[in-house]
Amino acid sequence: MFLTLVFAGVEALVGLAGIIVDQNTSFQYDASLEDALAAFAFCALVALVLQQQERHGLAALSSLLALGYGVAKAVVVGTTHHSTNPASIALCAVCGACALGALVGSLRERRMVRDTDDYHLLEDGPKPAKLSAYAIAKLLKPYFWPRSLVGRVSVFSTLLFVILSKVCTVIAPLVLASAADAVADRGDVRKAIKMSLLYALLSFTGKILKECQSLAYLNVQKYAFIDLSSDTFAHLHSLSLQWALSKKMGEVVRITDRGIAGCDTFMKYGVLYIGPSIGEAVAVCVLFYVHFKLWALSLLVFGSVLAYACLTIKMTLWRKRFRQAMNKSDNAWHDRLTDSLTNFETVKYFTAEKYENQQFSREIACYQKSSVSVQASLSILNISQQVILCGCLGGAMALSAIAVHNGQASVGGFVAVNVWIINLFAPLNFLGTVYNALITATVDLSNLSELLAQKPLVKDPEPKVDHPALLSKHAIGVAFSDVKFRYPGVTAVDAGLKQVTFEVAPGTSLGIVGPTGAGKSTIARLLFRFFDVEGGAVTVGGVDVRNVTQASLRMLMGVVPQDTVLFNSSLDYNIRYGKRDCSTDERDDAAKHAALFDFVGRLEEGWETVVGERGLKLSGGEKQRVAIARLFVKNPPIVLLDEATSALDSRTEADIQGALAALSSDRTCVTIAHRLGTIATCDNIVVLNRGRITERGSHAALLALDGDYKAMWDVQARNSEVEVAEESSPEPQ
Repeated sequence: MFLTLVFAGVEALVGLAGIIVDQNTSFQYDASLEDALAAFAFCALVALVLQQQERHGLAALSSLLALGYGVAKAVVVGTTHHSTNPASIALCAVCGACALGALVGSLRERRMVRDTDDYHLLEDGPKPAKLSAYAIAKLLKPYFWPRSLVGRVSVFSTLLFVILSKVCTVIAPLVLASAADAVADRGDVRKAIKMSLLYALLSFTGKILKECQSLAYLNVQKYAFIDLSSDTFAHLHSLSLQWALSKKMGEVVRITDRGIAGCDTFMKYGVLYIGPSIGEAVAVCVLFYVHFKLWALSLLVFGSVLAYACLTIKMTLWRKRFRQAMNKSDNAWHDRLTDSLTNFETVKYFTAEKYENQQFSREIACYQKSSVSVQASLSILNISQQVILCGCLGGAMALSAIAVHNGQASVGGFVAVNVWIINLFAPLNFLGTVYNALITATVDLSNLSELLAQKPLVKDPEPKVDHPALLSKHAIGVAFSDVKFRYPGVTAVDAGLKQVTFEVAPGTSLGIVGPTGAGKSTIARLLFRFFDVEGGAVTVGGVDVRNVTQASLRMLMGVVPQDTVLFNSSLDYNIRYGKRDCSTDERDDAAKHAALFDFVGRLEEGWETVVGERGLKLSGGEKQRVAIARLFVKNPPIVLLDEATSALDSRTEADIQGALAALSSDRTCVTIAHRLGTIATCDNIVVLNRGRITERGSHAALLALDGDYKAMWDVQARNSEVEVAEESSPEPQ
């Protein structure tokens, strides 16, 4: 950024110096470079300001305009063969080189800003949202170029109807002018009738085309909504787990919903309402100058429209505080009414009817006062608008009358000017409402743009390579080699994993135990590559998980999570989610292995029973059995059991443990558990504490070691004896 500022600064100084050098000679456009030097200096100053505001795209555009004007002026001077001040030529060349350097630097800075990974800002807090023209164009792309061919045809139809509608609106007064001239001449009545009918037809056609535009836009809106919603949904699922853990899903849903609605609002009001209105105003001003040769009339209309727009926007913002006060008063008197009637009995106890009536009357008076302020401010706005409109109309009529008197225009032109002015200001009556809608839409677009700018923390390799074990039927092993990891944004020194190393041979089992927060679930997340390690490597089947696609890696694994969350759908859907194309026999067999089949048979709706949001209609044990059945359906070569039976009773746990043991017999199995009895049969066990492996070995070896594992085993054994004694003791009579 420093070099970009230097280039722009030098360009500005050299341009100003060139103006001083060249100002002593008389200005002649095809022989002087003073205007080119002024353009370089002005655009360089603009670029400096924009660079300080980090508006790199606009800064690049400013440098490009200066460079383009300088090149064009050089061509003009070169082709006319006039003698030019050599110093000015040299200074222009320097300015051109600096403008080119500033242009390249601005584009480079813009690309660097766009490529910045937002996850790097996790430790420093969220990045404030900035909505650039590029971001708006990217969000609105489905409205201009949807994927559907029908949608694209609808886009072209909408734009065509907009253009034709405005053409009819602009041309119709010219036809009316011809009719008025024919009437004024009192000669050609047929022409007057024809032109009058044509004027009516053009006006009617303009209205019909306006309605056709609305109908065609319905298809654009439909296909754009589908594309934008699908793209946003796919983008959210492409993000990493860290993003999901750091966001409130309700807020994300609201941002998505409002952002998509904001795109539609921006398109309706910004592109299809304000855009054509501005185009019509420019066309009318050009027509006044080209057709009537009245530059004063063009300036009057342009200035009046600009003043009308600025006044409407400013007064709309001024009126907002009255509207907010009225809404607050409205809430206050409704709250007072509800609170008083809710405490009806209390009011009677304390004979406070008169007091309550006084309080209620005061709130009503406050509300009415605010309501009057809102209506009064609206009247002031309407009067101010009419002052500008009528002033413009009166001034235009006066200028037209003078032109008719001087022979510069006809009586028909006088009539046409009146129609043009009225048509021009008609859409601006709702400018305040449109402005408020656009401001709200801009905020919603900014939030959605920030959401879509998020990039995944974990990315697939380039080129994408699937895990080779997908084509193999043999068991595959898992290994952690000197793994170091800490969650993004966590600064605690003892957090995460530190130099964790272990290996699970193909077809064997590993048990992982340790106190809460030791890092057991972190190992599971790294195995599924929800995060990338900071040091060391995680390998599956001898392949580093970072060298294969995430989808192919996770297809090799199945998990029963510690906290099972189900979809708000049927039991059948939730179990088949492990393998969407599984047969009914496979589903039933999985349910039997998970001790779920008999439970489903007792339900009134059977497999079509809806489990509720997050599976809340089921108990913890039932949800865990659904997760186990889902694992049996998937039948993966690597099995991860994260407290898979923690929510089950002892008898069901014993039954499922046998099924899990059978499932894990020819597979690689990693079991995370607090209850040591569930991992006592594992081939190998590691004990984690504060992110480090403190002990490892078989169950018997760890008991003989008389360390942390032995202490945990003894505590759990004593607790089990107490529970058994309590269950076997007779109930008091």
